[in-house]
Amino acid sequence: MKNTRIPRIWRLLKAKTIALDLSERIKEKAIEELIDLLVEAKLLPDKTRALENVLKREEMISTGIGEGVALPHAKYDKITQPLLALGRSEEGLKFDSLDGKKVHLVFLLLSPQDDPAKYVKLLGKIARLLDSKELRDAVRKAESQQEIIETIKEAERRLR
Repeated sequence: MKNTRIPRIWRLLKAKTIALDLSERIKEKAIEELIDLLVEAKLLPDKTRALENVLKREEMISTGIGEGVALPHAKYDKITQPLLALGRSEEGLKFDSLDGKKVHLVFLLLSPQDDPAKYVKLLGKIARLLDSKELRDAVRKAESQQEIIETIKEAERRLR
């Protein structure tokens, strides 16, 4: 039986996988920019297939969940642990969000192919965290990657 214990979100984030200001303004390019961060951090072995998986998932229905947040995600068979990247956009991205608003925070999640229960629980945990306007505002205003990680750590501690 698989260990479906959900990792802490703040532990999945690394300073190297957080873009304080996404350079891209188009949804697909912003997703690619975040995947590039995972590759550059040597966490992701294959950019092409990971990107294809996320974009294929995005075609089904937009992961722009509203309130300025997007949570693109996909399962990926070349990893053994979930990977998370975060990008901020002051200007905002057109992301075909459910509420029609621009997205300012993009949390990209890749999860191992063989643990669908953990994948679903992790998505739910991230969505619950991001339901907090206070957290969204704090992440948008943070001045460094480390400040973002600490902000999420504190919010996650309170969520328990």
